[in-house]
Amino acid sequence: MTEEQRIRFAEALQRLAGDEDLLIAMGAMVLDDAPVVMAELQQQIEEAQLSQAASTAHKLKGLLSTFDVGGCLLTIQQIITAAKADDQAECAQSWSKCEREIRELLAEVRAVVDPVST
Repeated sequence: MTEEQRIRFAEALQRLAGDEDLLIAMGAMVLDDAPVVMAELQQQIEEAQLSQAASTAHKLKGLLSTFDVGGCLLTIQQIITAAKADDQAECAQSWSKCEREIRELLAEVRAVVDPVST
């Protein structure tokens, strides 16, 4: 990991007792799973399957929580809350607000996991 990455993911490393190898392994799992979960969530919101969307959003929040505890995770929580309230419009609005941010986070994680490809 670069020094810049250590600074960016300092909180994540702290939660993992400074274990960079564990962070990289967890990053690889996130990169495998998150795109699939994101696609599921988007489809469920579009199709107004909000009880499933709440569950899927919770799964996505869990996947990303190692790497980020603010920003997009707060918006994902808004999706969960809106889905439980059967508010499709709020779910869609919150999703559009955080999707790009999640993709940016995943790009940062990818740079840690596979620095050669970035």
